[in-house]
Amino acid sequence: MKLSVIMPVFNGETFIVGNTNKVKELLTSFVDEGLIDDYEIIVVDDGSRDNTFRVLRENFSSSDKVIIIRNGFNQGKGFALKNGFFNSTGDVVVLLDSDLDIPPEQIENLIYEYKKGYDVVITSKFEKGSQIKYPIFRRIVSFGFYVFIKLLFGLPFKDTQTGLKLFRREVLEVCLSRMVVKRFAFDLELLLIAYRYNFSIKSIPVRINYHSSGFINPRILIMSFIDTIAIYYRLKILQFYDRPVFISKDKVYNFYFVKDDKTLKGINCEDKDVNSLGEEDYIILKTYEINPKLDLGVLSSFISSYRVEIINGSYVVFWKNFREYIISSILCSHMLQPMFSIRYRVITPKVLNIPLSNFLCVSSRVFRYLINTNVDVFNEEEVIYAISKKYHSVLFVSDWSCVEGFGNKKLLSEFFSKIKILINTGNIGGLFGIGSLFFVLWFLVILGVVYNNLFLVIPWGVFFSMYLIFKLVVSGMRFVISFLVYLFFSFIVGCVGVLSPLLASLKKSKV
Repeated sequence: MKLSVIMPVFNGETFIVGNTNKVKELLTSFVDEGLIDDYEIIVVDDGSRDNTFRVLRENFSSSDKVIIIRNGFNQGKGFALKNGFFNSTGDVVVLLDSDLDIPPEQIENLIYEYKKGYDVVITSKFEKGSQIKYPIFRRIVSFGFYVFIKLLFGLPFKDTQTGLKLFRREVLEVCLSRMVVKRFAFDLELLLIAYRYNFSIKSIPVRINYHSSGFINPRILIMSFIDTIAIYYRLKILQFYDRPVFISKDKVYNFYFVKDDKTLKGINCEDKDVNSLGEEDYIILKTYEINPKLDLGVLSSFISSYRVEIINGSYVVFWKNFREYIISSILCSHMLQPMFSIRYRVITPKVLNIPLSNFLCVSSRVFRYLINTNVDVFNEEEVIYAISKKYHSVLFVSDWSCVEGFGNKKLLSEFFSKIKILINTGNIGGLFGIGSLFFVLWFLVILGVVYNNLFLVIPWGVFFSMYLIFKLVVSGMRFVISFLVYLFFSFIVGCVGVLSPLLASLKKSKV
């Protein structure tokens, strides 16, 4: 294993040579101990105005272990780290602040955790066991930033800003292609992308011996806030980070239906025996009709881009008569459908383990797991329950499959079947959220009627009036007739939604 340590520096002529030598000696000892095979140190001078670049060249120009890079002008820590990475060759990359407020000896702890199988290892001031010599003002700012980030993004780790991190090379190759921030919130954006792309991240304690004053330039605080809000905008509004890294048809995966216990029917390839599956094979477990316009080459690109092994597609019902329109417009309504159906979203365990849809496709590895655990692959509930216990890497592709010819009874059974599976597998986040909304609205209107209080009816009236107006704009006058059906279903979902945690716990206790 070759280790690349990237150290960005700005105006550091007084310390950069000594600190680089210290890191070099440490990494040499790692090689002697057999912890790593080789190493390199990439020092990136981010447009320093002093003699930083000159002293680096004077001391390390002949060294084969220290690579010196200079940015023409100051572009920020994020850009410096990115530039350093593209000039590195290591299998594993460590990002280290060049002032060494974080003693580099802790790189050893990161390597040990990495060898346990993690893709990313970060240090955190908030982990139990951390030893922090840190000015009180910076502690307050750091905690405030943590709370702010938690509220906006809900990330499972507490500290994104500590300046010592380790990455498997593939992680940075994937994530840096999505990076936008160059300066103040670079660490946050990088870890957010890594988390959403399902890379495993481990947070460990850190020891910090802060040498500078506790003063923080107000401009840095303001710009950090602006960069953070910009990341939130790209994430939630533009869904920028959920777009595929590339659309390339160079690598096309093979797709199959399950024909019987031993044979798979190929869609874009020849039939294959179950026991001869390869890494490039994906099996479609739901047997609904696949949209003939589905571009399997593009679907292959999504698999490569997102590193996913489970793919879900939403269903689209083509109504052929007015009765079918009324049912489909209710059951397929985004306000009632108990799942999140935003196009091209990577679903992480913190959002929804397994979304439900009419297009379920798994990799050969997942398929073998289902077969080896004696799961009936034709039973949707069994499949989703088994997957939800083991796998979290899921891609939700919207509007890429269709269901035609569904009768009213079939649509109703599908709707309630999905609610049942959500409860039985414990994936009740969306159902509980939607159900709570409707329950509160109906509870208030019932209280208003009982106590003759018009004020309590207002939220119900405002909400459903706004939704009725929205549907009228989208669907025209047809929706007026189906509005009563919609009200009825909202009441049902409200009752089931608020009870879903209890129903899920009862199901779990029986299991």
